[in-house]
Amino acid sequence: EILRLAEKTGSTLIVMATHGRSGVEHLVFGSVSEKVVRQSPVPVLSVKHPEHEFVKEYDLSLEIKRILFPTDFSPYSDKGLPFATSLAKQFDATLVIFHSTEVPIVLPDVMPDSAIQLGPQLEAESRGLVQKMCADITEIKVEGEVRVGAAHREICNYASQSGVDLIVIPTHGRSGLGHVLFGSVAEKVVRVARCPVLTIRPEWSGAA
Repeated sequence: EILRLAEKTGSTLIVMATHGRSGVEHLVFGSVSEKVVRQSPVPVLSVKHPEHEFVKEYDLSLEIKRILFPTDFSPYSDKGLPFATSLAKQFDATLVIFHSTEVPIVLPDVMPDSAIQLGPQLEAESRGLVQKMCADITEIKVEGEVRVGAAHREICNYASQSGVDLIVIPTHGRSGLGHVLFGSVAEKVVRVARCPVLTIRPEWSGAA
């Protein structure tokens, strides 16, 4: 019904509260906000209360100083960057380009050298790519950050540790068996992150 009404009214943004349900309860009941994030053709702003406040009490205006943009360096992910850049410019905020390197499992008994060298090599390559992305953005304040670990966990940990006010993350809209097997980083971030999360389908045709 939410998606149907969004289409009927010509809405270009859906704003939802999310409870962050997890474990068996989440498995059984799912999350309305995550389902909307997965299926919505327009951007969705998920807000979890009261973990992080980004509205000024005296005039109810938004105060956004740090925006986090996670990327996996794919062309699909890169299509979401203009939205994050535009928001950072509008709020005069610092944009953080973030990547988490998930090191593949290597059996030490089979390839001991690879087990030792693979992690640092991937991390170094990722840092180079993040630095290049930062160098290409000139109109706003930009920082780069690379972590090693599960993407959704590292995104949420960094956001909490560094005072991020908003996470802008592309979502692929995967569904069915593919979604069950691989999950969605965006949906997991919506579930876990304490700060608001803006999910964007990169093919969305609305104005950034």
